[in-house]
Amino acid sequence: PLYSSAASDVYKRQRLAIAAFIVPYIFAFNNTMLFIGDFGPLDVVQVVLTSSVGMFLIAAGMIGYMLRDLNWGVRIVCIAAGLMLIHPGTLTDIIGIGVLVVVLVFQIITGKGSKAVKAA
Repeated sequence: PLYSSAASDVYKRQRLAIAAFIVPYIFAFNNTMLFIGDFGPLDVVQVVLTSSVGMFLIAAGMIGYMLRDLNWGVRIVCIAAGLMLIHPGTLTDIIGIGVLVVVLVFQIITGKGSKAVKAA
């Protein structure tokens, strides 16, 4: 019993650490984070915000939980959307934010229905 619990904790930590492992690639993909090139303050804010949301989506996909448990299909979509948010580009940012909104709305809608069923 102790071994399985310890192994489970290590596995959970590794899944979360994978999201942090990707952080250096944010700097490699986008020179704005390194303050190299022609950019404005809003460009820096955009990169920081989209990268942070991307890391959140990757972590949620790896852990399997956002507002409630995520099934495997949604987890894969969250990881893909997180990677899109990390990759520089307006189109990938829009798609990634759109996926986040859809997943959050879906979880809120399905959560309200399940609470009403539990109360009845």
